[in-house]
Amino acid sequence: MKFSNSEVKVAAVAGAYNLALPGRRFVAYLIDGVCVSILCVIPYVGALLGVAYFLLRDGVGGGGVGKRVMGLRAVEKETLRPISGQYGTAALRTVSLYIPIYNIIDALQVFDTTALRQRFGDRWAKTLVVRDIRLSDNDDKK
Repeated sequence: MKFSNSEVKVAAVAGAYNLALPGRRFVAYLIDGVCVSILCVIPYVGALLGVAYFLLRDGVGGGGVGKRVMGLRAVEKETLRPISGQYGTAALRTVSLYIPIYNIIDALQVFDTTALRQRFGDRWAKTLVVRDIRLSDNDDKK
C-alpha cells in the first residue's frame, strides 16, 4: 500500500481529473458534519433529516455542501460521470461510515494511491472522488 498526498490523475471517456487530496476530503466531511449538526437541532425530524442528508448528499446535484465548497465531486469509477441522481449509489458509498471502528479504517484508505484513494464505501459503489475541474489537453502534456 503506497500512501501519498500528491495529486494522482485519472482519465476516461468523460475526461481527465485529479483525484481529491485527503485533506480536501476531510474538510468537506467536516463541513457536512456541521450541516448535519445544524439539522439535528430541529425538534423531532432533525436527526432523521441529518441521516438522510448524510446518506444521500452525493446523489444531489453537485454533491453535498462540503464537496461543493471544497470543489470535489463523487463520480463513477469507469466513466468518471457524476453520480448525481443515483441515490442508491450515494447511500452505498456512505453506509460504511456508519459502522463504528470500521469507519476509522475506512477513512484512512483515502491516503492509498495504489487503490485510487478509494474508501471501502467507494469500492463497494464503484466510485471515485475527484477535483471538480476537468484537466485540459495541455495539462496532459506537462
